[in-house]
Amino acid sequence: MQKVNNEGAAKLKEITETLIKYQKEQNSKKVSKGGSIASKQKELEVLDDNKEKLMSQNEENSSKTMNQICEHGQILMTINNLYLKVKREENWKIVEKGKSTGNQQYQEPGDAQKNFDNIDQVVSKALDQMKEIERFVKSYKLLNELCEKNDKAMKSQKPKS
Repeated sequence: MQKVNNEGAAKLKEITETLIKYQKEQNSKKVSKGGSIASKQKELEVLDDNKEKLMSQNEENSSKTMNQICEHGQILMTINNLYLKVKREENWKIVEKGKSTGNQQYQEPGDAQKNFDNIDQVVSKALDQMKEIERFVKSYKLLNELCEKNDKAMKSQKPKS
C-alpha cells in the first residue's frame, strides 16, 4: 500500500507540477498577448496620426489646386472678355481708319470661348484670342502715335501771337 501511496503521491506531484507549469505558460501567454495588444494599440495610434496628417495635407493640396484653377479660370475669362470687346467691328473701324497702311483690314475673328471643359482646346483658343487682342492693341497704339504726331504738328503750325 505504501508503494501505491508513493506512486499516487508521485503522480499527484507530477500532475501538480504539470498544472503549475501550464498555469505559468498561460499567464506568460496572457502577458505577451497583453503586451502585443498594447503594441498593436500604439501602432494603431501612430497610423491614426499619420492618417490625420495625410488628410490635412490632402485638404491643403485640394485647396491650393482649387485656388490655382480659379486663378486660371479668371485669366481665361479675362482674355475671353477682352476678346469680346476687341472683336466688335466698330472698335476695329475706329482703329483701322487711322492706320496709314491699309494692308491689315478688319477680319471677323472666330467665336468666343464658350466651353471650358477641354483644357487643350481652351488654351489654344485663348492663345488665338490673345493674338487678336495683341493685333488690336498694336493697331490702337499706332493710331495713338499718329494722333500724337498730328497734335504736335498742329501745335507747331499754330501761329504765334
